[in-house]
Amino acid sequence: MAAKNITKSSRRKITSSLRVDDIPASVPELPHYDTGFKKHPRIGLTVIALLAIAAIVYFGRGLVVAAVVNNKPIFRLDLIRNLEKSQGSALLQQKVKETLIFQEAKRRNIEISPEEIDEEIKKLEEEIKTQGQDLNQLLAQQGMVRDDLYQQYRLKIVVEKIITPDINVSDEDISKYFDENKSYYPEDTKLDGVKEEIKDTITQQQLSEKFASWLEELESKAKIYYFADYYQPPSL
Repeated sequence: MAAKNITKSSRRKITSSLRVDDIPASVPELPHYDTGFKKHPRIGLTVIALLAIAAIVYFGRGLVVAAVVNNKPIFRLDLIRNLEKSQGSALLQQKVKETLIFQEAKRRNIEISPEEIDEEIKKLEEEIKTQGQDLNQLLAQQGMVRDDLYQQYRLKIVVEKIITPDINVSDEDISKYFDENKSYYPEDTKLDGVKEEIKDTITQQQLSEKFASWLEELESKAKIYYFADYYQPPSL
């Protein structure tokens, strides 16, 4: 027979029908099975320890072994060492620069909300869709995930908030850019129709130029100590 659903009202009826006298005075003892643990506590602890180690090795095998080829393991540590030799210096320099930038942002009380980053990524995703492409696929082709993109945009917005206030694009700059690049626009293009676009382009150009010198100055004032063997400080 199919089991019937017990409604709230039926539960109340069941509960109200119980009486104290219906509850058994004592619960019958369950059969006792001798596991031998009390007699041999060391053996029991050893078994538990071995099982724990086996579980760690099984579920955490990817942390130690990257692959196994015909019973020969390729250890993850070897891969890390090779990656450090080939890319360690560049990656370390990148992390040093990022750390300096975020430290400076904190000093200036500049904060970035997740909503700001999500909005920028959404704009990128919509632009990619108009080109008939998928953002996730493009990221996968570059060996990236959305979190990598999120961190890149976080850094980008921080830099823009620090440097952009020092950038001033005049109408003269916009007119000059338009005159020098008329050949890239359709013949009937008017300056007013592309003014904001040109302003953004010039802003980004100046941002890139100012960023390099600003970061160089930031590094020169910082106290940075390198301990990794693969890093060679640039010669002065």
